[in-house]
Amino acid sequence: MHRLTTLHWCGPGQTRTALFSSGGTVTLTLNHCESEAVLKISDSGIGIPVEDLSHIFERFHRGRNTNRYPGSGLGLAIVKALVDGQGGSVRAESEVGAGTCIIVTLPIQKEE
Repeated sequence: MHRLTTLHWCGPGQTRTALFSSGGTVTLTLNHCESEAVLKISDSGIGIPVEDLSHIFERFHRGRNTNRYPGSGLGLAIVKALVDGQGGSVRAESEVGAGTCIIVTLPIQKEE
């Protein structure tokens, strides 16, 4: 398990970066406009092979390069189900050895 060692608060309340004892980072960025909110979760991890990218939101799918790491392959499938249920979308961008960015877009409903 990697311990959180530093949490940086950057920008005008829109970006958060966490540093871990392993030297890795996770960055959260939240932007919004009138009709949607966009949350980007980026890490500096092992990345996802291009052959796996189209399958990462499927239940029990684990990337070919993850056998050293624990997990069930359910996390991103659950995220997709929750986001779809709210009328949003989720996608991933990744490069092996450079990290991954998960982009969640959710509609914003105005209160009446």
